[in-house]
Amino acid sequence: MLKSKLMTWGTALVLTATACTSTKNNHLTKKSTNDPVLMTIDTMQVTKGEFEYLYNKNHREEENAFTEESIREYLDLFINFKLKVYAAYEQGRHLDSAFIQEFQSYQTQLQEPYLTGKRFAELQLENTYERMKYEVNASHILLAVNDSNPEDKALQTISEIQERLDAGEEFEALAKQYSQDPSVKRNGGNLGYFTAMQMVYPFEKAAFETKVGQVSSPVKTRFGYHLIKVHDRRPNQGRVKVAHIMLRGNNEQTKAQADALYEQLQKGAEWEALCKQYSQDRGSADKGGVLPWISSGRVDQSFSEAAFGLEQAGAIAKPIQTPYGWHIIRLIEKEGVPPLEEVKDQLLSQISREGSRTKESMSLLIDTLMQENNYLLSEKYKAKAQDAIDTTILSQTWEINEKWEKTGKKAIFSINGEPTAVQEYWAYVTKAQQDVPAMPIDQLKEKLFEDFRNETILTYERVHLAQKYPEYKWLLKEYHDGILLFKVMEDEVWNQASKDETGLELYFQNYQDQFYWPERLKVTVYDAGSPEILEKVKGALTEGRYEVYPTDVARLRYRRGASSLSSSQRRDLKKVSDMLKSYTALEIVLQGEYVPRESASIANKRVKAIQQQLKRYGVDENRIKVVTPVKVAAAGRSGGQVTCRYYSYDLEQLENSFNKQNALALKITKGTYMKGESSVIDKVTWQKGAYTVPVGDRFHYVVVDKVVPPQPKTLKEAKGEVIAQYQEFLEEQWINSLKSRVEVMVKEEVLQSVIKE
Repeated sequence: MLKSKLMTWGTALVLTATACTSTKNNHLTKKSTNDPVLMTIDTMQVTKGEFEYLYNKNHREEENAFTEESIREYLDLFINFKLKVYAAYEQGRHLDSAFIQEFQSYQTQLQEPYLTGKRFAELQLENTYERMKYEVNASHILLAVNDSNPEDKALQTISEIQERLDAGEEFEALAKQYSQDPSVKRNGGNLGYFTAMQMVYPFEKAAFETKVGQVSSPVKTRFGYHLIKVHDRRPNQGRVKVAHIMLRGNNEQTKAQADALYEQLQKGAEWEALCKQYSQDRGSADKGGVLPWISSGRVDQSFSEAAFGLEQAGAIAKPIQTPYGWHIIRLIEKEGVPPLEEVKDQLLSQISREGSRTKESMSLLIDTLMQENNYLLSEKYKAKAQDAIDTTILSQTWEINEKWEKTGKKAIFSINGEPTAVQEYWAYVTKAQQDVPAMPIDQLKEKLFEDFRNETILTYERVHLAQKYPEYKWLLKEYHDGILLFKVMEDEVWNQASKDETGLELYFQNYQDQFYWPERLKVTVYDAGSPEILEKVKGALTEGRYEVYPTDVARLRYRRGASSLSSSQRRDLKKVSDMLKSYTALEIVLQGEYVPRESASIANKRVKAIQQQLKRYGVDENRIKVVTPVKVAAAGRSGGQVTCRYYSYDLEQLENSFNKQNALALKITKGTYMKGESSVIDKVTWQKGAYTVPVGDRFHYVVVDKVVPPQPKTLKEAKGEVIAQYQEFLEEQWINSLKSRVEVMVKEEVLQSVIKE
């Protein structure tokens, strides 16, 4: 039966991953005589080929890679690696179902480039590069195919939509009504400009083959059915390299900050400094905001349009909004479509990975494999096999008749001399008939045979890939041992180090002298946007408190001679009391102002009434300060007033007060720093005091609160370092334990042949 053969071949696929033999563990294959054994670990054999493959892979960039010293040094590491793999085998981890499943998944991925992609992708290369010279702007309507919307229903609906488009209805309106692309609400189905290799192949093919202004026929992709309307076709704009400053969030405050940054840049501020300080794209902020090369369709449309709209290197676009936040974009470099030779390898790699592009080349692949693997068809028994299949196949009820029993044992074809019996083909048909397409029976039988033949040939090729391609063989072995190594290291070292709190504590106590803080500075940094702002900050710090503006209640006005609180004034004071109770670091300062024909005593009465009202509302009297009243000029017939000023001891309030008008005015940071951690801190004298440090177009006032002397770290502070070292300690103990009980024998003559080569 085919199932039996595939299971046998599947087992062989797993076994080809192991490149060593063992009489103790019956899970390894024998070694080829032309790949000598370099070493044995107990009874596990390791070949020269495996050692050379891994050595070359890890040393290909080194000038002195192939000296005897380098090879022997690597040999020690290699032995440790193979000892761990041996331990994994010894524990039976290679038989674990989870391991087998994970490895076979890797194996399947690894095989594909050696089949459809690696050998026949060049058939698609020329056509793909020709498309890359252009960009298409298109919209689409997508109907997903799933359990609730089966294929026949989706196809019928998409066909009905096409009829409505043909009748003149608007594409965008129908897209918003029917399309199941999540982005349709935002873009009305418009995907912007894209070029080759940016969409799945069937979609790309239809988009490039549909004329501008027209709508394609329904197109099937793995996402479902599409209708594609092409709006424009233009020469490819190429690609751009840009840097950006990104601020997360799409609120007005974020926009204001982006506008303020843009304005500073227009006035000559240093890009790198602002990017490092403000960009919230942590992956690029420390690199000047530089992004990988961008082409149309690879990023959000508004970002793409802004980036490609810049003409000169160094030009900066106004802030633009994307779903991720606000961006300021700076052009670094711009280039057109690169020559084919420059992108050939990259395109071939991409084409190989996308199965739909190589599907058209499948018949060529099968023909080639049939020739390479000596495929021989028995026309006689193929005809007999097909004769046994009658019209019941159309109703999915076909069963083999007993009268064909002898025919079933005959070979319908052979691959490299290995026969495939007619009954294996029938077993395939029995299963496949449950999902056969509607077509005439002769065509259906021919399709079933071709599908069976192709599946059998491809399976045979997969099993024998390691014999054809040494690089595949060793890469597969590397994956196999790598997964085993990860599993055994996880249990023997990593998890043990993380979970063994007692052992970790003991290790920390024994080696505590290795976990020390160097001398550090405990500082507060005031980063101001101008010298004027910095001087105001210094003044506030000297006073010890900072005037802030947390409420619009700045004064209470009175009629001449009046001192009682009105209902509206009590409401204002209630607002003030609620605010004071919310921000406990604030205090209020009251000052009475009286006009001519009023006395200082009336001002004092007003202030006292306010004090009492605030206390009734629950404000601590120690947070209510009073200063001497002052006489002011009269304004008409109105009387005096009581001013309300608010002061805070909280640095956050100070920062907010300065940033109220300008989001970049002031940034306050507290921290403890070692040398080398901050370019600003490194510029100050390493002693207690206050220092002004201008950096670029920013002005820093660094207050060194304390010089923290060298001191041991606590386990909590050093836990990451301690775990890492404890893991190394456990691994070393484990390796030594393995070496003490497992015999490792290196064949010096084979090693010498590696050195001489």
